[in-house]
Amino acid sequence: MAHFHRASKKGHYMNAAEDLKAYSTTALHNIKCMGINPYKQVELWSKYKQHVPKAYKGNILYRKLDAKVLSMG
Repeated sequence: MAHFHRASKKGHYMNAAEDLKAYSTTALHNIKCMGINPYKQVELWSKYKQHVPKAYKGNILYRKLDAKVLSMG
């Protein structure tokens, strides 16, 4: 069952989806992720890796870390 919402502005109806799309293409910008904090990487690897299913153990979050990052934790 679909729900619809009518938004009104200053006495006239507007299409919320079209307005949002127009706004998002002009005003919003993608940002690049800088990565995970090294302390959180060590915590994920050391404390949670044993609980992760085998299918996901190759994920970047649970791979064995290099010595430099491990020394930070």
